[in-house]
Amino acid sequence: MKYGNSNFREIEFGIRFLLTENNSELRIGEKIVLITVVRLLEERQIISKKDVCVENGIKNSTTYAILKSLENKGYLKSQRDNQYYSKSYITILRKGLLFKVKLRNLIR
Repeated sequence: MKYGNSNFREIEFGIRFLLTENNSELRIGEKIVLITVVRLLEERQIISKKDVCVENGIKNSTTYAILKSLENKGYLKSQRDNQYYSKSYITILRKGLLFKVKLRNLIR
């Protein structure tokens, strides 16, 4: 049975990863936001912090705080737009890519 772009088995593996799999450095909320970032970057290649807020469906201030925490821990980098200073774009860093690989390996 399909749910969006994933089947329930993939969803189950994703939940298990969130709750139990390695990377004790990240809290569950950080893992959820990081997975959202990974997915959006695969879909769009360029994303902003606002895009992540919209996708998460939780308070912008909460999402921004989690994004900042992920940036401080070395998973993401945000860079302000030169023309529109209020807009920041997100890039995934090495630690974020390793997280993505671990998640992919779990799902396969």
